Amino acid sequence: MLVSHLLRNTADCDASSLIVFAVSQELGWPVKLVLVPKHVFVRYEADGHSINIDYGIIKTDQYYVEKYHWNKTCLDLNGIIALIFDNRGLANHKLKRYEKAILDYDQAIELNPLDAEIFDNRGCAKDALRRYEEAILDCDQAIKLNPLYANAFNNRGYAKDALRRYEEAILDYDQAIKLNPLYANAFNNRGLANHKLKRYEKAILDYDQAIELNPLDATAFNNMGIVLNHLGQLGEARQAFEQAERLRQGS
Repeated sequence: MLVSHLLRNTADCDASSLIVFAVSQELGWPVKLVLVPKHVFVRYEADGHSINIDYGIIKTDQYYVEKYHWNKTCLDLNGIIALIFDNRGLANHKLKRYEKAILDYDQAIELNPLDAEIFDNRGCAKDALRRYEEAILDCDQAIKLNPLYANAFNNRGYAKDALRRYEEAILDYDQAIKLNPLYANAFNNRGLANHKLKRYEKAILDYDQAIELNPLDATAFNNMGIVLNHLGQLGEARQAFEQAERLRQGS
Protein backbone atom coordinates (compact mmCIF):
# COMPACT_ATOMS: atom_id res chain seq x y z
CA MET A 1 0.00 0.00 0.00
CA LEU A 2 2.92 2.31 0.64
CA VAL A 3 4.11 1.89 -2.97
CA SER A 4 0.59 2.52 -4.24
CA HIS A 5 0.34 5.66 -2.11
CA LEU A 6 3.62 7.00 -3.43
CA LEU A 7 2.48 6.44 -7.01
CA ARG A 8 -0.95 8.02 -6.72
CA ASN A 9 0.13 11.29 -8.29
CA THR A 10 2.75 9.93 -10.68
CA ALA A 11 1.37 6.82 -12.38
CA ASP A 12 -1.89 5.61 -13.86
CA CYS A 13 -3.85 2.68 -12.45
CA ASP A 14 -2.21 0.10 -14.74
CA ALA A 15 1.34 1.14 -13.93
CA SER A 16 0.80 1.55 -10.19
CA SER A 17 -1.09 -1.75 -9.90
CA LEU A 18 1.58 -3.63 -11.85
CA ILE A 19 4.31 -2.21 -9.60
CA VAL A 20 2.39 -3.07 -6.42
CA PHE A 21 1.77 -6.56 -7.80
CA ALA A 22 5.46 -7.05 -8.64
CA VAL A 23 6.59 -5.91 -5.20
CA SER A 24 4.00 -8.16 -3.56
CA GLN A 25 5.24 -11.15 -5.55
CA GLU A 26 8.79 -10.50 -4.37
CA LEU A 27 7.57 -10.33 -0.77
CA GLY A 28 5.42 -13.41 -1.13
CA TRP A 29 2.17 -11.62 -0.42
CA PRO A 30 -1.06 -13.20 -1.75
CA VAL A 31 -1.93 -10.34 -4.10
CA LYS A 32 -3.68 -10.66 -7.47
CA LEU A 33 -4.39 -8.24 -10.31
CA VAL A 34 -7.94 -7.47 -11.42
CA LEU A 35 -8.81 -5.97 -14.80
CA VAL A 36 -12.12 -4.19 -15.40
CA PRO A 37 -12.96 -1.88 -18.33
CA LYS A 38 -10.38 0.94 -18.48
CA HIS A 39 -9.15 0.19 -14.97
CA VAL A 40 -6.84 -2.13 -13.01
CA PHE A 41 -6.58 -2.69 -9.26
CA VAL A 42 -4.93 -5.15 -6.88
CA ARG A 43 -6.69 -7.67 -4.64
CA TYR A 44 -5.31 -9.26 -1.47
CA GLU A 45 -6.71 -12.72 -0.73
CA ALA A 46 -5.76 -14.80 2.32
CA ASP A 47 -7.46 -16.93 5.00
CA GLY A 48 -10.88 -16.52 3.46
CA HIS A 49 -10.63 -12.72 3.46
CA SER A 50 -10.18 -10.33 0.56
CA ILE A 51 -9.33 -6.64 0.23
CA ASN A 52 -9.41 -4.57 -2.95
CA ILE A 53 -6.71 -1.89 -3.03
CA ASP A 54 -7.14 0.91 -5.55
CA TYR A 55 -4.62 3.78 -5.52
CA GLY A 56 -4.08 3.02 -1.83
CA ILE A 57 -7.81 3.11 -1.04
CA ILE A 58 -9.71 0.00 0.09
CA LYS A 59 -12.93 -0.55 -1.89
CA THR A 60 -15.64 -3.21 -1.66
CA ASP A 61 -16.43 -5.89 -4.22
CA GLN A 62 -19.86 -4.32 -4.66
CA TYR A 63 -18.28 -1.05 -5.84
CA TYR A 64 -16.63 -2.81 -8.78
CA VAL A 65 -19.67 -4.96 -9.52
CA GLU A 66 -21.92 -1.90 -9.76
CA LYS A 67 -19.50 0.44 -11.56
CA TYR A 68 -17.69 -2.00 -13.86
CA HIS A 69 -19.96 -5.09 -13.88
CA TRP A 70 -17.03 -7.08 -12.46
CA ASN A 71 -17.56 -10.85 -12.39
CA LYS A 72 -15.11 -11.26 -9.46
CA THR A 73 -12.40 -12.96 -11.50
CA CYS A 74 -8.68 -12.09 -11.32
CA LEU A 75 -6.00 -12.16 -14.01
CA ASP A 76 -3.95 -15.30 -14.51
CA LEU A 77 -0.34 -15.14 -15.72
CA ASN A 78 -1.37 -14.87 -19.37
CA GLY A 79 -3.75 -12.07 -18.48
CA ILE A 80 -1.01 -10.16 -16.68
CA ILE A 81 1.38 -10.46 -19.63
CA ALA A 82 -1.46 -9.46 -21.96
CA LEU A 83 -2.01 -6.35 -19.85
CA ILE A 84 1.65 -5.42 -20.28
CA PHE A 85 1.43 -5.82 -24.08
CA ASP A 86 -1.80 -3.80 -24.08
CA ASN A 87 -0.14 -0.97 -22.17
CA ARG A 88 2.84 -0.95 -24.52
CA GLY A 89 0.37 -0.82 -27.40
CA LEU A 90 -1.27 2.24 -25.85
CA ALA A 91 2.14 3.88 -25.46
CA ASN A 92 3.01 3.16 -29.09
CA HIS A 93 -0.37 4.54 -30.14
CA LYS A 94 0.27 7.80 -28.28
CA LEU A 95 3.59 8.03 -30.12
CA LYS A 96 1.72 7.46 -33.41
CA ARG A 97 3.50 4.15 -33.96
CA TYR A 98 0.25 2.51 -34.99
CA GLU A 99 1.69 -0.57 -36.68
CA LYS A 100 3.76 -1.36 -33.60
CA ALA A 101 0.72 -0.78 -31.42
CA ILE A 102 -1.26 -3.29 -33.46
CA LEU A 103 1.50 -5.88 -33.06
CA ASP A 104 1.35 -5.37 -29.29
CA TYR A 105 -2.44 -5.72 -29.27
CA ASP A 106 -2.11 -8.88 -31.40
CA GLN A 107 0.14 -10.38 -28.73
CA ALA A 108 -2.21 -9.30 -25.96
CA ILE A 109 -5.23 -10.83 -27.73
CA GLU A 110 -3.39 -14.10 -28.30
CA LEU A 111 -2.77 -14.31 -24.54
CA ASN A 112 -6.17 -13.01 -23.46
CA PRO A 113 -8.78 -13.31 -26.22
CA LEU A 114 -11.66 -12.50 -23.86
CA ASP A 115 -10.66 -8.91 -23.09
CA ALA A 116 -12.99 -6.50 -24.91
CA GLU A 117 -10.80 -3.49 -24.21
CA ILE A 118 -7.82 -4.88 -26.14
CA PHE A 119 -9.97 -5.45 -29.23
CA ASP A 120 -11.28 -1.91 -28.91
CA ASN A 121 -7.77 -0.51 -28.56
CA ARG A 122 -6.64 -2.39 -31.66
CA GLY A 123 -9.64 -1.03 -33.51
CA CYS A 124 -8.59 2.52 -32.60
CA ALA A 125 -5.10 1.90 -33.99
CA LYS A 126 -6.61 0.60 -37.22
CA ASP A 127 -8.83 3.70 -37.36
CA ALA A 128 -5.66 5.80 -37.23
CA LEU A 129 -4.35 3.87 -40.25
CA ARG A 130 -7.69 4.28 -42.05
CA ARG A 131 -8.29 0.55 -41.95
CA TYR A 132 -11.90 1.19 -41.07
CA GLU A 133 -13.44 -2.14 -42.05
CA GLU A 134 -10.92 -3.96 -39.88
CA ALA A 135 -11.55 -1.49 -37.07
CA ILE A 136 -15.27 -2.27 -37.23
CA LEU A 137 -14.54 -5.99 -36.90
CA ASP A 138 -12.46 -5.36 -33.78
CA CYS A 139 -15.22 -3.22 -32.28
CA ASP A 140 -17.75 -5.91 -33.16
CA GLN A 141 -15.71 -8.40 -31.17
CA ALA A 142 -15.32 -5.99 -28.26
CA ILE A 143 -19.10 -5.51 -28.15
CA LYS A 144 -19.69 -9.25 -28.38
CA LEU A 145 -17.42 -9.76 -25.37
CA ASN A 146 -18.91 -6.81 -23.46
CA PRO A 147 -22.28 -5.52 -24.73
CA LEU A 148 -22.16 -2.74 -22.11
CA TYR A 149 -18.89 -1.26 -23.40
CA ALA A 150 -19.77 2.28 -24.46
CA ASN A 151 -16.29 3.02 -25.86
CA ALA A 152 -16.56 0.21 -28.39
CA PHE A 153 -19.90 1.53 -29.69
CA ASN A 154 -18.45 5.04 -29.98
CA ASN A 155 -15.33 3.82 -31.78
CA ARG A 156 -17.35 1.63 -34.14
CA GLY A 157 -19.48 4.65 -34.92
CA TYR A 158 -16.35 6.64 -35.73
CA ALA A 159 -15.20 3.98 -38.22
CA LYS A 160 -18.63 3.81 -39.85
CA ASP A 161 -18.70 7.60 -40.08
CA ALA A 162 -15.35 7.52 -41.88
CA LEU A 163 -16.93 5.14 -44.40
CA ARG A 164 -19.85 7.58 -44.81
CA ARG A 165 -22.25 5.15 -43.18
CA TYR A 166 -23.69 8.00 -41.16
CA GLU A 167 -27.02 6.49 -40.16
CA GLU A 168 -25.30 3.37 -38.83
CA ALA A 169 -22.77 5.55 -37.04
CA ILE A 170 -25.55 7.49 -35.31
CA LEU A 171 -27.09 4.25 -34.05
CA ASP A 172 -23.76 3.34 -32.47
CA TYR A 173 -23.39 6.79 -30.92
CA ASP A 174 -26.94 6.48 -29.59
CA GLN A 175 -26.03 3.23 -27.88
CA ALA A 176 -22.79 4.66 -26.48
CA ILE A 177 -24.74 7.57 -24.99
CA LYS A 178 -27.43 5.25 -23.63
CA LEU A 179 -24.73 3.25 -21.85
CA ASN A 180 -22.86 6.35 -20.70
CA PRO A 181 -25.00 9.53 -20.66
CA LEU A 182 -21.91 11.55 -19.65
CA TYR A 183 -19.93 10.55 -22.75
CA ALA A 184 -19.05 13.97 -24.20
CA ASN A 185 -17.07 12.58 -27.12
CA ALA A 186 -20.01 10.44 -28.26
CA PHE A 187 -22.25 13.53 -28.31
CA ASN A 188 -19.64 15.41 -30.33
CA ASN A 189 -19.27 12.52 -32.79
CA ARG A 190 -23.03 12.21 -33.19
CA GLY A 191 -23.15 15.94 -33.85
CA LEU A 192 -20.64 15.51 -36.66
CA ALA A 193 -22.71 12.72 -38.23
CA ASN A 194 -25.90 14.78 -37.98
CA HIS A 195 -24.06 17.71 -39.53
CA LYS A 196 -22.97 15.58 -42.48
CA LEU A 197 -26.60 14.53 -42.94
CA LYS A 198 -27.58 18.23 -42.88
CA ARG A 199 -29.53 17.79 -39.66
CA TYR A 200 -28.12 21.03 -38.35
CA GLU A 201 -30.47 21.58 -35.42
CA LYS A 202 -29.77 18.08 -34.11
CA ALA A 203 -26.05 18.69 -34.56
CA ILE A 204 -26.29 21.87 -32.48
CA LEU A 205 -28.11 20.01 -29.70
CA ASP A 206 -25.38 17.37 -29.68
CA TYR A 207 -22.60 19.94 -29.59
CA ASP A 208 -24.39 21.80 -26.80
CA GLN A 209 -24.48 18.62 -24.76
CA ALA A 210 -20.84 17.82 -25.53
CA ILE A 211 -19.82 21.30 -24.38
CA GLU A 212 -21.94 21.10 -21.24
CA LEU A 213 -20.26 17.82 -20.32
CA ASN A 214 -16.78 19.00 -21.28
CA PRO A 215 -16.53 22.80 -21.48
CA LEU A 216 -12.79 22.55 -22.19
CA ASP A 217 -13.25 20.70 -25.49
CA ALA A 218 -12.03 23.05 -28.21
CA THR A 219 -13.13 20.64 -30.94
CA ALA A 220 -16.78 20.77 -29.86
CA PHE A 221 -16.75 24.59 -29.89
CA ASN A 222 -15.12 24.59 -33.33
CA ASN A 223 -17.69 22.13 -34.67
CA MET A 224 -20.47 24.25 -33.21
CA GLY A 225 -19.01 27.30 -34.96
CA ILE A 226 -19.01 25.51 -38.32
CA VAL A 227 -22.71 24.63 -38.05
CA LEU A 228 -23.70 28.10 -36.83
CA ASN A 229 -21.74 29.70 -39.66
CA HIS A 230 -23.51 27.42 -42.16
CA LEU A 231 -26.86 28.54 -40.74
CA GLY A 232 -25.89 32.19 -41.10
CA GLN A 233 -25.67 32.82 -37.36
CA LEU A 234 -22.39 34.62 -37.82
CA GLY A 235 -22.11 36.34 -34.44
CA GLU A 236 -22.66 33.14 -32.49
CA ALA A 237 -20.36 31.28 -34.86
CA ARG A 238 -17.60 33.80 -34.23
CA GLN A 239 -18.00 33.43 -30.47
CA ALA A 240 -17.73 29.64 -30.77
CA PHE A 241 -14.61 29.89 -32.94
CA GLU A 242 -13.03 32.38 -30.54
CA GLN A 243 -13.71 30.12 -27.56
CA ALA A 244 -12.22 27.16 -29.43
CA GLU A 245 -9.08 29.20 -30.12
CA ARG A 246 -8.82 30.34 -26.48
CA LEU A 247 -9.00 26.74 -25.34
CA ARG A 248 -6.34 25.68 -27.86
CA GLN A 249 -4.08 28.46 -26.62
CA GLY A 250 -4.74 27.44 -23.01
CA SER A 251 -6.16 30.78 -21.96
